[in-house]
Amino acid sequence: MERGLGTLREPAEQGQEDAGDGGLADERIASQMALVRRVAELGRSARATASIRIRQPLARALVTANGLADLGGEFRALVTDELNVRTLQLVESTDDGPSEITVRPNFRSLGPRFGRDSAAVGTAIEAASPVAVAASLRSTGILRVHVGGTEVVLTAQDVLLARAPLPGWSMATDGDRVVALDLEITPELRREGLAREVVRLVQDARKADGLAMGDHIEVLWSAESPDLALALAEHGSAISADVLASAFGPRSAASPADPSAREHVCPGLGLAFALRPVAPRGHRPADQPTRTLAAAWSGWHALHGTHPPATAASLVTISKYSAARKRIRMHSARWYLAIPGTHVTMPASQSLGA
Repeated sequence: MERGLGTLREPAEQGQEDAGDGGLADERIASQMALVRRVAELGRSARATASIRIRQPLARALVTANGLADLGGEFRALVTDELNVRTLQLVESTDDGPSEITVRPNFRSLGPRFGRDSAAVGTAIEAASPVAVAASLRSTGILRVHVGGTEVVLTAQDVLLARAPLPGWSMATDGDRVVALDLEITPELRREGLAREVVRLVQDARKADGLAMGDHIEVLWSAESPDLALALAEHGSAISADVLASAFGPRSAASPADPSAREHVCPGLGLAFALRPVAPRGHRPADQPTRTLAAAWSGWHALHGTHPPATAASLVTISKYSAARKRIRMHSARWYLAIPGTHVTMPASQSLGA
């Protein structure tokens, strides 16, 4: 559930089709990734407007963006993942989304043109159908209204168009790009969001306890809320995988105190848990050092995305596969594709077991 550094994904048919396209394929991929990033940013903006955490899954998103329908399955899956929604629905026109259009006259533009008649022109604009006004301006760039029996031709500068989401939705726009999020959170979605929040809390506790990224742990928890307890029971396996927990379960009042465990309390969530490091099954002897990512991955390099090379400590290479390319996701706002001849940077402190 929590998605960390260096997560690899299987390549989709998109990458296989572009295997020999060289620079042209690189430009197309870079353009597609830029679109994915922008849609993800709009999704985060829509969440912020509605005060909904990024870790809280939502049922669906309606997205309007030129070029999104042409993305391959890998990229669509990435958009869905970054928006953290169950369903991604592409909408051809913003008029088909869960919103309503409002139209107001722009008197700063109308005043110099029509003088004392500006009020009458403004009344004619307000009387027009907002959908028809938007369609006319979008298709022809002008709007025709009648004032006192005379036809008046207006431009987009004369009209103020605004789009507001319907109740139960949150929306963010950027030109012709629109992301609308369904804000209805079912009990199932809420429990999944709670589980993701617990993953974050345990990861923070690992860091506070000075544990290394690869250290395994055991976690015993107690929850004040029945909903939280149910969420931890339902998603215990996924949480364990994300936080490297060999054991993750509730503790009873009769459980003996473990001097090697550290207690962590999260009052806002009504959660308390004891965390202690353990040796993983089949762990590596001390005389067999962990390989670094740069040493463990070889063959192809990764297409550098948005992270400046000067801020990273080491180069990272990626294993060569039979498919055309592999993708690395390094950060919630940075994406990378593995293609020949380019590179990506990553903090030298990250490591990968042999």
